[in-house]
Amino acid sequence: MLFSVVFLDASASNPRNHGVYNAPATSALGVIAYSIFLMFISLPAVILTYRSITTPHRLPYLKPSYSLRILLTPTERRRPWILYLTPGLLAAEILHIAYVVLGLRTLRHLLLPSLSGPEPPRSEDISTSKLIIYFVFVLLSTGILCPLEVIATRLAVQRNHASSEYNSVNQEEEGDVDNVADYYGADEDVIGLRSEKDPYLGLVDCAKKIVVEEGWRALYRGWWITLLFGSFGAFS
Repeated sequence: MLFSVVFLDASASNPRNHGVYNAPATSALGVIAYSIFLMFISLPAVILTYRSITTPHRLPYLKPSYSLRILLTPTERRRPWILYLTPGLLAAEILHIAYVVLGLRTLRHLLLPSLSGPEPPRSEDISTSKLIIYFVFVLLSTGILCPLEVIATRLAVQRNHASSEYNSVNQEEEGDVDNVADYYGADEDVIGLRSEKDPYLGLVDCAKKIVVEEGWRALYRGWWITLLFGSFGAFS
């Protein structure tokens, strides 16, 4: 939101400028700049979020540096830009953001220009038939966005490592999380993560391995969450 207000001259009081993937009403170049900035900040946020959810270790509320030592490998802490080189993750985020911000936003601007303007739309300016068509496109978009989100989740939890004795996406096994308290029952596999001896090597490789090993339905786990947020965001 701050990026939109400072650099794109968007209104801070307009609730339409507060959405995660809701680009402000601006020029085509402004939308591209917004998308690039969103991509730049979203990838580290995605990695930290998914790793925080899946880690068996307790993360203190008021010690962010301590938590980062748990969530990130020494390689990632020394060279944080390596997060952007996580195999396939950047491509998944680019496709997701491009589809939502550039694809669906452009479609909404063409079908429902009154919803894309800075002012609240009037009911007489909205075509019911075009509104239904757009909503159908939003529903069908779940078939594209949900697999991208599943793949991004799988790739984000793979930790980058630079040691020659490990694969480039393997986790350090020693000196990484010494003397860290675990959750009760952490000895049980609550969330099954892929073995680090056979990691995903990219977006396409991840999709293929998921389909072969788990079936294509695994790409649509939690599809209703994608559908729910997509429907709310479409008309925000």
